[in-house]
Amino acid sequence: MLKSVFANPATRAFVTLLAAIAMVLALFIVYIVSPDHFGIPILQFTPSTVYYFGDDWVLEYDFMRIKFPAESYVIPGYYSGQVFAVLIIAPEDEPGTLTLNLPPEHRGQIPGNLTDNLQQVILAINPHDFRTTIRDSGDTILLLAPQTQLPLRQLERELRTGRDILAGYSLFGFENHLLPTPQTILLQVKSDRLGTFTYYEDSTVRLNSNTFHIEFAHPDLDRSYYPPEGYKVTIALYSLFLILTALSLVAFLTSGLEGSLPSVKGEYNPLLTTLALGTALVYAWLLVAYQQLFEPEHLWLAALWALGAVMVGVWLYRSRIPFSFVGLSWRGLISGIPLGLVVAGVLTLGATTRLPVGITLKPELLGGIVATALLREALLRGFVQRIIAHWLSPTLAILLVALAWTGITLSFGFTGDLFLGGLSVLGKALLVGYVYQRTDNILVPGFLAGILEWLPQALIF
Repeated sequence: MLKSVFANPATRAFVTLLAAIAMVLALFIVYIVSPDHFGIPILQFTPSTVYYFGDDWVLEYDFMRIKFPAESYVIPGYYSGQVFAVLIIAPEDEPGTLTLNLPPEHRGQIPGNLTDNLQQVILAINPHDFRTTIRDSGDTILLLAPQTQLPLRQLERELRTGRDILAGYSLFGFENHLLPTPQTILLQVKSDRLGTFTYYEDSTVRLNSNTFHIEFAHPDLDRSYYPPEGYKVTIALYSLFLILTALSLVAFLTSGLEGSLPSVKGEYNPLLTTLALGTALVYAWLLVAYQQLFEPEHLWLAALWALGAVMVGVWLYRSRIPFSFVGLSWRGLISGIPLGLVVAGVLTLGATTRLPVGITLKPELLGGIVATALLREALLRGFVQRIIAHWLSPTLAILLVALAWTGITLSFGFTGDLFLGGLSVLGKALLVGYVYQRTDNILVPGFLAGILEWLPQALIF
């Protein structure tokens, strides 16, 4: 009886609309009970506004003292007009000074009363601390630096890694961060002897680098302020409800489509096809590794993914199967493009929790990313998912390909929490696979994946 009821498109549309509304309400409930600064888009460091110290500047903590000489560069990191981080670089001819004085029982490989030459510090800072410790302190003068004197290449390289000290998580392509509290000391230091290390001071004091790890309880603080307790569970629930909202929305907008698998009119060898499926996944893994290690241009990366799409075309030709088997047709395209835009908008607004203030539209960026996504999905969805769907079931095919792509994505160059990052990648992969299954057109999931990957780089918050 239920099957006959849900055979009516109007009934399916009504049920999926109710599901989408329920998921939106769940999203709202999770959001309003979440901790302050639930998540913001990535902080914007820019070398276009750079200052320098007019005189010496000193900052002392319980176990660390840093001192920068006059003429040190100060590059603020902004969010909504407020400074939440600063990058401070000492002049090449006059390094700063770093002094560490850790308790003897917790020093590890670091000697007591260590003094080191200080090259730079990236300080995650609360806006109140910025005003009192740097901008408005009585013995420090902050001046605007002339643009012609700035080492722009060095600054841009440092700023790309300058956000790592913040507790961050990926939410559907957007790198969100939990902002520091006034009680938290969180900074990344580059010195001559100790190299690059992170210093964290809260109820726990931590020093982390590639060569040493020191952690001990703060003698005077018993409450932890950063990151907020239970934030991983909150973000996981929010991510889950957001992807369910998007899935319900896709089901509602495609409720009139049948989404049936096309018939296979040709013949193919199951053993060779299984080998081809494994080769396709290995090839995808190699391309992800190449992208993370060498950061090629998007158009060049698209050309490499095109090689995989060509191999799928050869397989179709040899098996005497028409190209419409992978969904290369006009069917569902007219409704699929608006569907991709709507779903991308929902995920973007949900992932950033605020409206953007601008967009940086670069044709080569948009074209390269969308082309890469289209050709990638032609290999992963049009071939791997479609074959598994015929052999097993469409639902299992969506799940298996999404899990495989999540493992491939997280195996190279991923920074951050693996659980939250994996949930984010898996959710987006499930959504793209479901869109392909509903529209039966390979161009629609490729377009959706491309837009979802382009938006985090194009939007300004």
